[in-house]
Amino acid sequence: MKKLIILLLLFNSAIYAQDFSFSQWQKSAQFVNPAYNFRNQNRIYYGLKFQQPSLSNSITTQVLSYHTRIRQIGGFIGGFLMHDAYLNNASSISQIGIDYNYVLLLSRKFSITFGVSPQLQYRRFNPNKFAFQDQIFPRDGVINDFNEPNQAFGFDSDIGIVFRYSEIYLGFNTRHLLQSNLYRPTLYSLQIGNTFLRKFENHLLDVGLLAMSQDNFNYLVFNISYQFKFIYGGINYQIRNNFGFHLGTRFKGFDISYQYDMMQSLLTNASGTNHELSLSWYYKSKRNCSGCTRISMPDF
Repeated sequence: MKKLIILLLLFNSAIYAQDFSFSQWQKSAQFVNPAYNFRNQNRIYYGLKFQQPSLSNSITTQVLSYHTRIRQIGGFIGGFLMHDAYLNNASSISQIGIDYNYVLLLSRKFSITFGVSPQLQYRRFNPNKFAFQDQIFPRDGVINDFNEPNQAFGFDSDIGIVFRYSEIYLGFNTRHLLQSNLYRPTLYSLQIGNTFLRKFENHLLDVGLLAMSQDNFNYLVFNISYQFKFIYGGINYQIRNNFGFHLGTRFKGFDISYQYDMMQSLLTNASGTNHELSLSWYYKSKRNCSGCTRISMPDF
């Protein structure tokens, strides 16, 4: 059976790695859709994800971002750094970008937010560090294509839109819209969610659904989280891939959470688990913002 699987994998000709994604995608929502902002507050965020840590060809993703509200431009502006490394940096993608979103308030409860994110990317690839077993890319189980330059720079951009009515939001996004030099398949995504129990003191319930499609790769994950006072936790389920849970705490503007995923795929016995750590600091601006729109992401 193993020989059959390997033979099938060898028939893949041109392979391009899918985009990284966090199971707690609401924490890093600006990477899913640049039209999202965060509880109408300034935010510093750091995210770390280990995928298949038991394998030599594990994947480590790190993200650092800062976003601030500026009344004069009618929305939020921010910047971010991302590094996605595979096999101890034998293959990696580094990215620096900015994003801006503009909020159009149509009524007290209904608003539309537009977002754009231009980026500069650097891809590094060293085939000399690979053994055959390391060529099998753990995200999708296919064989890496070595017919590519060892390093390259390129430009990219994402655009997005978010419709929000009260606590219900609906977002659409397109990634890799304008690419140069570095080819990555265009990614389309849909985000749906709602926040419940906000009117009850010390209680909060959030649900969210993220659907993404990129080339022949489809991704669908459902999240639910419940918060009581300063402690929260929840579960997520990714169709045909993994099931996980998260625990976190929120106090004095700080938000710290841990996510554990259990893999469900042909590589389960070899890879097993994923781990995520999320650190955020929210703080309010001292500037007067009477003209700003009160639109935000869910609290978890």
